[in-house]
Amino acid sequence: MDRPYRYQGSDPLHVSAEAVFDAVKAIVSSGQEQAFIAKCNEVGAFVSVEPQFINLVKDFIFENKSISSIETARELLRSARCSRGLASN
Repeated sequence: MDRPYRYQGSDPLHVSAEAVFDAVKAIVSSGQEQAFIAKCNEVGAFVSVEPQFINLVKDFIFENKSISSIETARELLRSARCSRGLASN
């Protein structure tokens, strides 16, 4: 394969959390997370997330005390809407 099969549609897709995590893990395990973040910022790419998922993440982080070393997680829990690093507006 020379290039990945690219999505040709124009409508947003519903993607499972597992698929998103698998993609993120692949980027992180290759050591390319900063390059990927820079590319997303360069092209203005954001992910839209349903309120139910946002609150699930907040509850999961809080209940599992996953906030001790990650500032973005603390910001996410403190914000009624979403943290500045996780929301586009």
